[in-house]
Amino acid sequence: MLERARDFKQNIEKKAAGIFKERERFDNFAVVFPGQGGLKPGIGKELYEAHQIVRDYAAVAEELLGVSITKLSWNSTKEELVDTRINQLLTFFWSHANYAVWEKQWRSEHWGKRPTPKYFAGDSLGQINALVVAGAIGFEEALKFVVVRGMAMHDACEQSPSSLLSLTVVDGDEEGSRQLDSIRHDLNFEDRGLYKKSDSSESQIVVGCSNFHLYDIYEKYLKNFDKVRVIRLPVEGAFHTPLMDPAVPAVEEILEEITVQKTRTPVIDNTSNTKLRSPKKIKKALIDHVTKPVEWAGTMKLFEVEGLDVIEINDKPLLTKMVKKQGIIEEIRDKALEVLEDNKGKTAIAVGGLTVVGAIAFVLVRNKNKDKEK
Repeated sequence: MLERARDFKQNIEKKAAGIFKERERFDNFAVVFPGQGGLKPGIGKELYEAHQIVRDYAAVAEELLGVSITKLSWNSTKEELVDTRINQLLTFFWSHANYAVWEKQWRSEHWGKRPTPKYFAGDSLGQINALVVAGAIGFEEALKFVVVRGMAMHDACEQSPSSLLSLTVVDGDEEGSRQLDSIRHDLNFEDRGLYKKSDSSESQIVVGCSNFHLYDIYEKYLKNFDKVRVIRLPVEGAFHTPLMDPAVPAVEEILEEITVQKTRTPVIDNTSNTKLRSPKKIKKALIDHVTKPVEWAGTMKLFEVEGLDVIEINDKPLLTKMVKKQGIIEEIRDKALEVLEDNKGKTAIAVGGLTVVGAIAFVLVRNKNKDKEK
């Protein structure tokens, strides 16, 4: 009997230790969301067919915007998905859908409790997803914000065509790292017509510049760093740089029309690596976010210093890979630079006319006018 009592006590202690360890996991991690750039035709089809919660969110989006998220996702060509107006909307939606499915799975494995990470964060557009799940912005309000933001940034790209370049070196290449650091810390960087878009890792930075000057910048400056690989990214323009200044007024205006609340969980602002909680600070960060660079390496360093695990809400994790394995965004052949021979600075990536985006704009304007009439 005494031996059975001893075994019972040991089992209880073992279970208690397991429960304590499990509880530690509840707040010993950060959840991060990707930015735009990973869309492909057919995105989200399996997720939509497998989960009612995703179909519900799609129905809400269609009711609000007047367009079908699924048709937009599955019928758009690869070239059409580059369009910032579509890319930002779909990136936001499918990241949110992925999180909803992940959270549901988490609850089923943790006695119905919701996940309570120490922080949320997101690369570029992903920061809006982070703010939604942290309780700062409602899903419908965020949809409106993303649509207006995407349109404003698209218009800025149209007004002044620009590009983003990924500058990378092979991991472990000391001379390459030295050259990349030389570019990174160049005091005359902006005088050369270059702007830092993001500091992704020790082996990658992303820079933006006007298409009008891009060819000269490559030939007269970047080409001199022979160990640095220059790749033009498949996006419409130089996001998160001063070249997006024309988009700021529209972002400021829509922020005045949506409700922003204090977060339940801090969100790490990826431009300043500070904690976002108050509505005032969140709104300022969302405005700054349009023209300031993304310091993603700093965000990941913060998580590393605090000893946090990082969970990326993405079918194919890129953010954690980018830091841990020095991975890079899918390559566009170096030959893409040849299109810059067009001295008029036209955009190098052809984007089809998409009437569905016009429909979104019409619905938002119509709703805004109705509100004014009331």
